[in-house]
Amino acid sequence: MPKGYSPWSLYDLGAFGENIILGASDQGIASMTAYQFVKYPQMLRQQLAISDQEDIIIGIGLGYRDTTAMVNQITASRMDLNKILTIYK
Repeated sequence: MPKGYSPWSLYDLGAFGENIILGASDQGIASMTAYQFVKYPQMLRQQLAISDQEDIIIGIGLGYRDTTAMVNQITASRMDLNKILTIYK
């Protein structure tokens, strides 16, 4: 994001990132958002020619899932959607 961005831009960036993930999934490509991808911005700037006038906010890894990798064996229970979402008609 260009330095001095509006806080609303973070909302837009989140929606943009989500749609990258959904689009990748539709093509059979796995994804993962992670802070570790942006933890060292100077390394990214060097490798990707990103200007110092831009803040690096989000990193999304894309690739093909290795179902045998330990990281892909982790499962987490999720709260029932009805406990956190109410839709009024």
